[in-house]
Amino acid sequence: RGKLSAAIAKSWGAPALQGARYIILGPASEEPFYLRVVEQATPANYDPTKSWGWNGAEITVQNTPELYERLKDSPFTITRPPREVPTYPYLLAMGAIGPAGEKLNLTWIKERRPDLAVAKSFVGRCFMTVETVPDLPKALDFYRTTFGSKPSPIRKLPTVELAVVPLNDGCKIEVDQFKGENGQPRARVGQGLPPGVAMVTFECSAFDKLQDKYLSTPIENVIEPFKGRRVAVMHGPAGALMELVEV
Repeated sequence: RGKLSAAIAKSWGAPALQGARYIILGPASEEPFYLRVVEQATPANYDPTKSWGWNGAEITVQNTPELYERLKDSPFTITRPPREVPTYPYLLAMGAIGPAGEKLNLTWIKERRPDLAVAKSFVGRCFMTVETVPDLPKALDFYRTTFGSKPSPIRKLPTVELAVVPLNDGCKIEVDQFKGENGQPRARVGQGLPPGVAMVTFECSAFDKLQDKYLSTPIENVIEPFKGRRVAVMHGPAGALMELVEV
């Protein structure tokens, strides 16, 4: 935990957060996943369902019913009690809203599978981030042309149209088509970060090739767990913030 430096706040495109308090959390298993919580004001009437950008995260757990009992009387708001995911009988998931309005899927992966990161502690790692965009095909083209990713075919489900961008280590990005006509970029307070899930960090092996896309010159990171490595931030589809760490 600590306070953000001016260099980090600037690199995030959020200079107003210089001196803001932050905490970094990780699972008991020490899997390579970190949740960074930054203190800032939330815009009035913030509703993640009416804006584009990162709107959720799916985190692996080892026992969804037991986690439900722990969270049902906590600051988290349960939106969906544990239940089997249709067409995926090896997934038992529950939904929740976190203290900053972030949407969470807490999923018990009951069978070890090569394409999914099974939890190694009671609460494990994030294996999927969810992004809402106004133009799904255009967003998938961004991942193809920028990173050489190979998105899945677009699926039209009863409640959402989506595709998945596979990453390494059983992780994925789910890209959802925004429903409705009144979507907009996520509002910020001053020069802070977007509310909720503000930004997602990815390791990148083509760090220097993307120099022209960065919001500012790459800097040497001073925050764990990537201390001493170069980092930079760019806009992804619909303006979503993506922090890249050099590997």
